[in-house]
Amino acid sequence: MSPRHLRRVLQRYRHSGFDSLLDRRKGRPSAKRMPWAVAEQVLCLYREEYFDFSVRHFHEKLREELGIDYSYPCIKLLLQGVGLVMKARKRGPHRRRAGASAHGRHAVAHRRQHSVAACKNLLPCYDDVLDLPT
Repeated sequence: MSPRHLRRVLQRYRHSGFDSLLDRRKGRPSAKRMPWAVAEQVLCLYREEYFDFSVRHFHEKLREELGIDYSYPCIKLLLQGVGLVMKARKRGPHRRRAGASAHGRHAVAHRRQHSVAACKNLLPCYDDVLDLPT
């Protein structure tokens, strides 16, 4: 907090008391909020003309061709809010590669089959060496 800002806050406190220290922006809409007319225009455009576009491509078209210059997250949240675009499913923190897990399981099963077969072939040899009754 700068010295100037501190002086202004202190002056406001002396003049109006504790209530003057509360955030005076609370309850007001953001100055950067998209006007409702623009939101309706964007929704109509997506429903009627650009329904087969991805959100990213639709956002590019809005900027380049139509001059509607809002951020990608703003457009995406607007379309998701009315249900025109589905939210992406949440992914887990640990993702596996697509082919690695299936291949790994196959290799382990394959080795296991060979090791069991090798043990079955060797058991008669051990029986002969140890003179175990069969």
